[in-house]
Amino acid sequence: AVVSTQSGHYGRGIKANNHYRMFYRVNYNMTNWDYIYHQLTKNHTYFSTAERVQIINDLFGLEATRHVDTGLVLHFLNYLTHEEEPWPWSVVWDHLKSKTSFSSPATRHALKLFVQSLIEPHLQKTSTWNTSYDKPLKDRLTQTVLLTMGLKVEHPLALQYINSLATQPERG
Repeated sequence: AVVSTQSGHYGRGIKANNHYRMFYRVNYNMTNWDYIYHQLTKNHTYFSTAERVQIINDLFGLEATRHVDTGLVLHFLNYLTHEEEPWPWSVVWDHLKSKTSFSSPATRHALKLFVQSLIEPHLQKTSTWNTSYDKPLKDRLTQTVLLTMGLKVEHPLALQYINSLATQPERG
């Protein structure tokens, strides 16, 4: 089911299905989508990780049923340049992988470039990544998802990072 909202003003928007307690998609009016986008880009942690995953899932689900257009989905994904949690990234990657299997070569290439631009800020930090098991699981999961995405879209920094790991001496 898709629930559409009609109320809300910029700066005082509403967020439905808080904490993802019910299974339905929420399609906001453009004023509320603008409010949510503004909050995500200003301070994405305003929404919990579960809420961010829900927003992403709603957008992709609504786009699949043609309730919102692809441009809105891609516009929202720009906030990911600041996302440090693995779960939103994982959900985005799952959705994008399914899109590319049904896309034309030109669309696949455009999505590849788009994903490269999203993960670029994170991959620029690979020199400071610590892959040891001492690091919190959440951080290791985020790095794994980002590297997987980077390798799949052939991002040069991901390829460079993996090659550097392969040439390091074995830790014993």
